[in-house]
Amino acid sequence: MRTLLIGTLVLAIAPESSKRNVDRMRSLPGESFLYGLLALVIAIGSAVVLIITIVGVLVLIPGMIVFVIALLLGSVLATVAVGTSLVGGSRYWQGLVVGALLVSLVSAVPVLGGILDFVLVITGLGSFALGLGKGE
Repeated sequence: MRTLLIGTLVLAIAPESSKRNVDRMRSLPGESFLYGLLALVIAIGSAVVLIITIVGVLVLIPGMIVFVIALLLGSVLATVAVGTSLVGGSRYWQGLVVGALLVSLVSAVPVLGGILDFVLVITGLGSFALGLGKGE
């Protein structure tokens, strides 16, 4: 339910950016996942360095809020990418519904669900990182 709500808002508010990220995940899934892992490692390393200083803590708190939002949005857009892969073409709204249903079902499976959720979050994060690298 959360995915449908957030996905609807994201596709309505930022349709072009959302579509670019979904298309990037569909065309470069491995690269998106690897960039996501790299972004995760950099974020953790940066957090450790920033937490050492008092001024760094002031930067760390808003930075982590932005990072958590990026993880959430990345996961939702990765779900849309899964759905559009199944419905075909560029039917993003249908992809949102199909992807949300499929991911919800698979996420209910104890171990497999956790793995799927991790892959979706990291792939979505990596898509954002690739977009930033390309100046989007």
